[in-house]
Amino acid sequence: MPNELACGNTPVLTRRAALTGSFAAACTLPAAATLARDQGESRILALFREHQALVDAGEAHVCLEEDMDSELDRLFFNRASKIEDEMMTLPSTSAADFAAKLVVATGDGGCDLDARTHPLWREVRELTGRSVGPIGRGIA
Repeated sequence: MPNELACGNTPVLTRRAALTGSFAAACTLPAAATLARDQGESRILALFREHQALVDAGEAHVCLEEDMDSELDRLFFNRASKIEDEMMTLPSTSAADFAAKLVVATGDGGCDLDARTHPLWREVRELTGRSVGPIGRGIA
């Protein structure tokens, strides 16, 4: 997925900044998934909790390798990116689902999404009845 975390033409979040999260939190992922399942949580919210645990783990992680981006990708970011991709393919079934997708897609509100290409905007247009017509008024 192309880097859509940008405000204007400048990327806002680096991989390190997006994933800055605790290895200990990553160890709690199976427990979090079980808890979500037991509470009847939607698939999107369960994925959101897993994503947030990875982000928290990345923030607390102290890199040991010289190539910090590679280390963070391997330990946290690659999985978080796959979770984000899966979340965006699932239709929201509640406002909480949509909010979770928005938090993940915007890096917790730190950046804009490309209205022409991001799947979340496609869902916005479908949910609001704007699936046909101009995309992003004022966007050339």
